Amino acid sequence: DLRSLSPIDVKTTGESCVKTGRVFIIEPTLASCSVGADLACRIQELCFDYLDAPIGRLNVDESIGYSGTLETSCIPSVDDVVTHLNRWLLS
Repeated sequence: DLRSLSPIDVKTTGESCVKTGRVFIIEPTLASCSVGADLACRIQELCFDYLDAPIGRLNVDESIGYSGTLETSCIPSVDDVVTHLNRWLLS
């Protein structure tokens, strides 16, 4: 769980990656050009030899509605997270 986005604590994140061998990024934004995309790239560059699996990611759907109801329906729910994590762990 990142404490700040600027600066991103790549050292602590990298240490966790080395310890667990896995990284799964969840964020309520589009996957393209996001903080998670940048973080995945940095981790891949720094910790590639320590990863036991590809970096997993869960983002919102590629189309976000502009009303509050539509926006809420696009953000990953707890069930989405559990489903994606289980699928990722089994791959």
